[in-house]
Amino acid sequence: MRRTIHRFQIHQENVSLTNDTIENTLKLFDLGKYSEALDGCFKFLHTGDIRILLTLVQIYQYGLGTTLSLSEAEKYLVMAASKDAVSCFKLAEWYEHGIRGGEPDHQKAYEYYTRAAQQQYYPAMLKLAKYLNTVTDPQYNPEEAFTIYKSIADDHLETWPEAEYETGMQYLTGTGTDRNPKEGFRYVSMAARHNYLPAIYQLGMMYIKGNGVVPNAETAFKLMNQAAAQNYPLAQYQLGKMYEESIGTFPNGQRAYNWYSFALSLGCEKAASRMASMLLDGTMIPRDYEKAMILVSSGAARGEPECMRVLSRIYGEGLGVKEDQLKSSELIIKAAETGSVKAQRLLGMLYMQGRNQYIPRDVKKSIEWYTRSAENGDRKAQFFLGVYYADETNAPNFLLAQRWLTVLAENGDREAMYCLAKLYVGGKLSPSPDYKKARYYYVEASHLGQIDARFELAKLYHSGVKKETGDEESVFEKDDQLAYYYAYLIPNEYPNREYPALLKEIEDSITPAEKEDIQQQARMQMLNQVSGKIQRNG
Repeated sequence: MRRTIHRFQIHQENVSLTNDTIENTLKLFDLGKYSEALDGCFKFLHTGDIRILLTLVQIYQYGLGTTLSLSEAEKYLVMAASKDAVSCFKLAEWYEHGIRGGEPDHQKAYEYYTRAAQQQYYPAMLKLAKYLNTVTDPQYNPEEAFTIYKSIADDHLETWPEAEYETGMQYLTGTGTDRNPKEGFRYVSMAARHNYLPAIYQLGMMYIKGNGVVPNAETAFKLMNQAAAQNYPLAQYQLGKMYEESIGTFPNGQRAYNWYSFALSLGCEKAASRMASMLLDGTMIPRDYEKAMILVSSGAARGEPECMRVLSRIYGEGLGVKEDQLKSSELIIKAAETGSVKAQRLLGMLYMQGRNQYIPRDVKKSIEWYTRSAENGDRKAQFFLGVYYADETNAPNFLLAQRWLTVLAENGDREAMYCLAKLYVGGKLSPSPDYKKARYYYVEASHLGQIDARFELAKLYHSGVKKETGDEESVFEKDDQLAYYYAYLIPNEYPNREYPALLKEIEDSITPAEKEDIQQQARMQMLNQVSGKIQRNG
């Protein structure tokens, strides 16, 4: 069904005989004759003309020709809102932000955004969806928010990139709908095509992480440049990281520092911590402890978590200042408590090691902080927990190990894949070894270049795994050609002492022709890996 698209205009009613005089009243207002315009507005108030009501709103809102009165302005805007979606939207904005500096009234804002949205006024629908998608809002209903965003995004009568972007983000996060990264990518791409900067930035992040799309660092780099050039601070910050970490481009410390600086100037305070870290390390740009201190001190004073984390390092290592372990410890704890995911992981490490008298060894606190960091998405914390819970010398919890390693494996972490495979082979996640799942993770890790996984596959295919009762086929039926394929992918300098003897055993089990053919296949595999790495790194 075709929707009526309301634009920012006044929808007036027919006023018949009084139209000319109303027009004259409006002209008086335009000419700055506010007292006369006020008299005219009162004369024709009974007509209910929307233009008269909105003129009265402006007169009282700004005190034009009479005493300023926000209560009177509100009264007439309420009257206008009963007739007009645009006025309804304007009144909702007043309540949301507080009328001229007053306290916001989110309940009334929600009420009037709803009224305007019911008239299919898209700006109000977007605002209403934002309320519904805010966890702290009493009206929180992400499913309804998703329905609103998607209905606007799918209406092709007019383009609303914000709705396309929000629809995509809800698909990506699984908020209010089933998680569907491919659909998320599709909707975010739609918004990006209309030069919606948050969408361009998010699309770049999706190409970096391979979320809903095949990873492509070069494409991500182009997208970040596009948004950064239009002064989108998050894109400028990310572009700095890409230059610093050689993602999609060659490393360039000065360009990284400059982009961080641009982002900081536009309010991205976490850029200060990256700039300060570069100045402290002195590997990509000249070392400057004093400038680093200046950069993070002001941010730390305002409670910016990453600035507090870097300042903790400065005091902890005595970089350009007198070493102060008490101050350093206080800062890293505060940074972790106020949301620095990296500080949370570092604090977990410090409690595990026992840094000093202020942060003594405390395994329970260590795991608490590692877990908090992992839950906030820190990959290093997730890997630590996966390995920690899998280690039988600790207090093993194989299900928790599986949880964290699976999160990483699903995001392409080859080391996590290898660790998961070891758990399945060892029968730690089921009553008996699960060789099918082990093979899956070993093979995936091998394709990503994990050498230990190749060694394990070579061993398993060389020895073979006997069929379990009830299995239709052996998971690792003895196959020396496959064993040689994985063994050949292992570099000669591989330190495992078993490798030379294993390789010789396997080579003795196949013919020279088979050996040559397998070597050719393995070389193609290695070439594809190198090509993929070049593509990912630009």
